[in-house]
Amino acid sequence: MYRIAHHTSHSGRRLFSTVAYSTRFPATLLRLNAGSTFKKLPSETDGRVIRYDGSRKWMDCIALDRATLGPNTFSMQEIIRTAVDNYYEDIEDGSRILSPFIFTIPKGTRLPDGLILLRESIALFSLHSSQQTSPEEFDDRVAEFFTQCAVKQEADAWLDNHLYEEAAVDENEGEWMG
Repeated sequence: MYRIAHHTSHSGRRLFSTVAYSTRFPATLLRLNAGSTFKKLPSETDGRVIRYDGSRKWMDCIALDRATLGPNTFSMQEIIRTAVDNYYEDIEDGSRILSPFIFTIPKGTRLPDGLILLRESIALFSLHSSQQTSPEEFDDRVAEFFTQCAVKQEADAWLDNHLYEEAAVDENEGEWMG
């Protein structure tokens, strides 16, 4: 694990924060792919348009420059459960859509050259390119990594195997890192 310190100016004061990054997964982490069932909140819309042609299955629910992941916490369970609920509501409304699924990357998985894992907050991680690259090259690297290293499972089946009451609290790092 490496740490990068940076400073920001806020109200004339200099603040310091630390962002940690790694070349191995420090915990088993999950990535939700909710496809068309993903419904952004208005506060999450930043004006960028992602053209999605269905070829990049890992891309649903991401910003353009990273792929977000998290451990099996109550927060992550709520996000996954909401995506599954949205899916079934859309099915009831007559939509023909793919079921949301989860990518699971086991603890200790080594990242390939060209990718790093940033820890953005207590229980939020994201994959980034370790060097400047085009969005297409980044897409290719992440898609290859998920194809080789992630276990893919339908979200409702994943929820059947990972009960809500067995999830950890975001702040209980010792439990979900274990």
